[in-house]
Amino acid sequence: KNKHTHLFACTMGIRYDPNDWKPATYTATGLLCFCCVLFCKAHTTHYGKTIQSRQSRSAATKELALNVLVLDVYTLLSIPCGIAQFVLDDINSNQQTCLWLKAVMTPFYLIFNFLCYRVLLSKAKVYDGMRQYERYHQITYYLLHVLYVLVALFGLYSTFFLGEFQIQMLDGHPVCVWEGKFGTILTVIGAGILAAVDFVISIACLYLLALPIGGCIGIETGQVDRKTGAHRNTAWALAAILSTVAFFIFLAVMEERGTYFVGLELDVGVWDILINIVSINMTWPVMITIRAQLILMRIFQPLSSNLCFVP
Repeated sequence: KNKHTHLFACTMGIRYDPNDWKPATYTATGLLCFCCVLFCKAHTTHYGKTIQSRQSRSAATKELALNVLVLDVYTLLSIPCGIAQFVLDDINSNQQTCLWLKAVMTPFYLIFNFLCYRVLLSKAKVYDGMRQYERYHQITYYLLHVLYVLVALFGLYSTFFLGEFQIQMLDGHPVCVWEGKFGTILTVIGAGILAAVDFVISIACLYLLALPIGGCIGIETGQVDRKTGAHRNTAWALAAILSTVAFFIFLAVMEERGTYFVGLELDVGVWDILINIVSINMTWPVMITIRAQLILMRIFQPLSSNLCFVP
């Protein structure tokens, strides 16, 4: 098994030494915490009165505000658990630690991905002020809230009931690996379906976000250049989508070989989460984040509660 694990690492083109990956993982986790705090402050300042008000903004804008705040807060509250476990318990130290961390991080990632798509979908809804593509929004909504949830649950089932976690030695280092109990067919099917559903939802969200670029629909607020906003939304959403697609392909390739390093999956996954949280929040103009920090530091005070409002 040692030889098999070593050959697997070489085949993937990745030299996996848990100690070599720790600095990168800690860096990504630290940046993730910083970004979540930064963006939470920005959106709380930007959307604070919008959420509380019953008349100032549309339901779509309030939904967007709540979705992005939920995403940032959820990520921020979940990350300390991961930090504590990475610091206090090495995932490669024993089988129970490996299983526990995997049991925590896998649902977290799937829920995080779900929340990211909710933000993109509600963002697209705001930019479809004329409700010309409401049917496409509804189809994407059900793809996300029904099909994605069902496939994610099957993915969780295949991970914890169709495979087992083991501690093996790789070049003198203990590593936690997952191996399928009944071959690779079921796990590959599960990973492939999840990747396919995720890709379809990604394309649907990207399409809805790009529609205003054609100039055929209007935005529900006249205080922002809709085409500039649509270009920004599409570009940053594409960055988030490509990161997630690449990560799912990475997982599918590992599962196709019947065994993979759990620690490597979590190390790469942290960077995917970081790219996603930054990309999703950058669909808003960067000046919103900067102005929010200045307001909180009492360096800048807005002249109006509606100043430069951008959904």
